[in-house]
Amino acid sequence: MLGHKHTAPSSSMQSPRRLYTWTSPLHSPKKIVRNQIDYILINKRYRNSLTSVKTYPGADIGSDHNPVVASLRCSMKTLKPKSKRQQMDVTRLKEPEIRLKTATEINMAVDRLNKELGPNVDVEETWTKLKEKLVNTGKRILQPLKCKIKNRWITEEILSLMEQRRTHKGVDDQQYKYIHKLIQTKDLKRKKNGWLTNALR
Repeated sequence: MLGHKHTAPSSSMQSPRRLYTWTSPLHSPKKIVRNQIDYILINKRYRNSLTSVKTYPGADIGSDHNPVVASLRCSMKTLKPKSKRQQMDVTRLKEPEIRLKTATEINMAVDRLNKELGPNVDVEETWTKLKEKLVNTGKRILQPLKCKIKNRWITEEILSLMEQRRTHKGVDDQQYKYIHKLIQTKDLKRKKNGWLTNALR
């Protein structure tokens, strides 16, 4: 059955002399019995990609059906690499020391910028340089934003142990195995099942 998203171009693009795709066993020069019963279906989205649709009555394929051949013009889509912009962890500004340090650094950067630019500078240039100093200050003080934790049943304590375990990998196997056992004893499976139960309520 022809869906609403598809079209049958072989019914409209073929030459009138090459419409039939099937020849009946009862066909004879005196009694012509042949019909167009084979079609090529294509999604309407790609309809313009078709350049021609032809039936080849003279092709010998060992069947009473004639092959229907379509020619398409395809252009491959070029994938553009996504630029991954590194975000700053602004949640660190909740810490008083980090907040004070950031404010001090920004004030110093603005003071230096005022001395560099002077009174008759363009607004666009001022904004560009100010933005550059703010971003550089943020990158220098604030650490890059870490990926969000998808496994919400993993606690901060377990994350801390995992970080400790990572530092011992390839350095101290005995300590690595010890911390690994500590992580396993935190009963991750029970916490995971508990979190899933609450999430599905």
